[in-house]
Amino acid sequence: TYGIPRYGEVNPGIFAIATFPFLFGVMFGDIAHGLGLLGIALYLVFHGDRLRAAKSMFAPAVKVRGLLLLMGFFAFFSGLIYNDFVSIPLNLFGTCYKEVKGELKKLPGCVYPFGLDPRWVVAANDLAFINSFKMKLAIILGVSQMSLGVFLKACNAIHFHSLLDFFFEFVPQLIFLMCTFGYMVIAIFIKWSTDWTDK
Repeated sequence: TYGIPRYGEVNPGIFAIATFPFLFGVMFGDIAHGLGLLGIALYLVFHGDRLRAAKSMFAPAVKVRGLLLLMGFFAFFSGLIYNDFVSIPLNLFGTCYKEVKGELKKLPGCVYPFGLDPRWVVAANDLAFINSFKMKLAIILGVSQMSLGVFLKACNAIHFHSLLDFFFEFVPQLIFLMCTFGYMVIAIFIKWSTDWTDK
């Protein structure tokens, strides 16, 4: 349901405040842009009082400096995972692929230490792979956030001793969510954990 929580209900705003910067970072994942936003936020953190005293046009941004700081940090972190620096991959840890007779071969037993291997950029299916990865990640995070909201509904129903809300709102919502999207998350994890080398 939408609206302001009643007295005694779990306030979902607390979870929204905590998850918004992270989800922004996942959507806006880029090392350079994240560092830029992080730099601006750090400037606001350390010089906020001076900006307010000078009645600078940036003074209103001081109120949200903590939010901007987290958004910049998570955008930078997601950029590292995506290995994306203004659409250019960084070769931070080498690669798990080597060129053999004009073809790229994966080194046996090699696992890239963090994020995406920079060699994906030269692959024929690079855009399909990277977009597929980001879409699957978005589905997992989105379903997790929706599940949290449904379980908060259950907590409210239990707290207010409302069996009607529990059995006729929470249970159907949970069944619907798991039947429509939950199975997709399970399928994604099965696909990611399957060794496709010999298949």
